[in-house]
Amino acid sequence: MHSFFLLGYGAAINLALNNVYCANTHPPSVILGLAHGSYGVGGIIAPIIGTAIVSQGVLWSRFYFLCLGVRLCCITSAAFAFWSYQEDSEQPLMTALDVTASRQTATEEAVSKLKNLKLALKNRVTIFGALFIFAYQGAEVSISGWFISYLIKYRSGDPAKVGYVTAGFWVSWLQQSV
Repeated sequence: MHSFFLLGYGAAINLALNNVYCANTHPPSVILGLAHGSYGVGGIIAPIIGTAIVSQGVLWSRFYFLCLGVRLCCITSAAFAFWSYQEDSEQPLMTALDVTASRQTATEEAVSKLKNLKLALKNRVTIFGALFIFAYQGAEVSISGWFISYLIKYRSGDPAKVGYVTAGFWVSWLQQSV
């Protein structure tokens, strides 16, 4: 039970970091759209692969080893891509007045960001929007997984074939969002 909390927390942090990174690329709306669309593609491909693994008589939980392998490849690729990354340095020939003004501006920006965060958290639209997304995504993912259990347990579905239902669910979701 606690591992699901940690898994969810890690995934949420990862998604937040991915969104921040994608939002700072050019053009941000296209890159964010591609990033979010990739979840739909994964939602289509993963059940098909899982169904293929189960239909070969392999224990269904072995699918997570495949996911772990893909994640390790992603971590290795990210480390390679950003290995020699260096943040832009400040101008070395700043006067004492420029340094003081720069620090003051940075402090004002931090206060402004904190003020904006507090303002957003007091906004009803922000709170209800966050709650809606929380409930919608939770229901969406839960239903796609629950339906497989329902088909196998109560409708005597063949585990080698019911995974395609979830893939179809995500295909219909992807077509609806396009």
